[in-house]
Amino acid sequence: MDNYFILKQNMQKIFGSLIVALLILMFACTKEIFITDSGARLSFSADTIKFDTVFSTIGTTTARLVIHNPYKQTIRISQIYLAKGQSSNYHININGYQTNQLTNVDLQPKDSLYIFVQLTVSTIGGNNPLVVKDSIVFITNNNLQHVELYAVGQDAHLLNNAHIKTQTWTEGKPYLIYNNVVIDTNQILTIAEGTKVYFHRKAKLTVYGSLRIDGSISKRVLLSGDRLEDLYKDVPGQWEGITFCQSSSNNYANNATIKNAITGINFDTQSFGAQTDLKLHNTAIENMTMWGIYAINSNIFATNCLITNCGQYSFAAQAGGQYNFYQTTFANYFGGWSSTTRITPSILLSNTFSSDFGVITNDLTVAYFGNCIVWGNQPDEIGVTKDAGAQLNFMFDNSLLQIQNPSNMNIDTTNHYQFYKCLYGSDQGKLFLNIDKNDFRLDTVSSMAKDKGSVLIVNKYPSLLYTDFSGQSRLLDGMPDLGAYELKKKSK
Repeated sequence: MDNYFILKQNMQKIFGSLIVALLILMFACTKEIFITDSGARLSFSADTIKFDTVFSTIGTTTARLVIHNPYKQTIRISQIYLAKGQSSNYHININGYQTNQLTNVDLQPKDSLYIFVQLTVSTIGGNNPLVVKDSIVFITNNNLQHVELYAVGQDAHLLNNAHIKTQTWTEGKPYLIYNNVVIDTNQILTIAEGTKVYFHRKAKLTVYGSLRIDGSISKRVLLSGDRLEDLYKDVPGQWEGITFCQSSSNNYANNATIKNAITGINFDTQSFGAQTDLKLHNTAIENMTMWGIYAINSNIFATNCLITNCGQYSFAAQAGGQYNFYQTTFANYFGGWSSTTRITPSILLSNTFSSDFGVITNDLTVAYFGNCIVWGNQPDEIGVTKDAGAQLNFMFDNSLLQIQNPSNMNIDTTNHYQFYKCLYGSDQGKLFLNIDKNDFRLDTVSSMAKDKGSVLIVNKYPSLLYTDFSGQSRLLDGMPDLGAYELKKKSK
């Protein structure tokens, strides 16, 4: 009896194993059903992968392309390849395979695969940019599809941790800065009109000698980050900025645009002796993570300038100095690119500074703002801190100021020696054309700054102030507007 039950159990096990084996064999023999229709088409996340200007020998960032099977059956992609094959400047990674060609790629129903695209352009051999094209080709059931690849290649003068002597940079091939470029003591770097200088991440320009930027209204000089995609056009923090050291002197910037850095212009915080000097004319400093201009006991003379959208101060003066701003627009609406909100005023004036060496105090001999605009999204855009051991002299003359609570910022707007014929407000109509697009020209209809400037201030420096940031006359109608821009030309 026992032998019978043992035999029965063994037979059941054998029978069960046979059933499992047969099922496995049946599934193994079942062929996967593929779409065979020649009209079946893949779906792409984009029909063109576009890189903006790419510097030769410098690799690009990685772009992503998503390929999707929209059907309820598996689709077999017979070939995926770069049209130019091994001669292509582009490099692709197909679902983890670093290859320019892959065959028989099965894409399951409603599934996707990813292709990552990079580009390295060989030296072009000229000043002019060159269009670099290719395409990724897909063949499915003899049906050919492709995604275009497009970029503009550009040769550049590459400087990496360089100390430079007296020289001139000119229009043509742009200059690409890695790490730190230093202008040595008693040496002069002149940057001619139309020149473009791009800075890689964490790169900076350090000035022990002199920096002289000679742009023109029609050919401005640009200093910006090297990410040239539209996505990064107005993103701050892409490079460190320009630092002027204590030995630096005779610096100026005419018709320059300095943008998308951490600090646009920084004066070395150890410079408490002789004042480093800088003249700015028709210069825009915009989109900074921290400061537009951070000055320590320095000497700045500025006319027709724009200092806009900074994460902290547009202009901060500490440990004294001498500062004169005429027809300058300080417009600070930082917050669009950051998860944090700016809590500092646009302008800080102080005769003291706390450093690693203790508290430094110097006379703020003069801080003058004539026919200026100081505006932003904070209720009070001017702040003052004073140490009794030194002078703190400042004056806002015929200027439009964003001030709601003067006592909160240690200022007294009734003091006519500090605030003379100024306008105040918070929301009295539209001031600028389009702050969302960083367009700080005056609104043509309702701007509070219209015809509010002083002719006497303009007449102080006629060669600099008779025309505005864009080169049009300030006095065509007899009354200048406030800030860097004049409204469109007017007739009497």
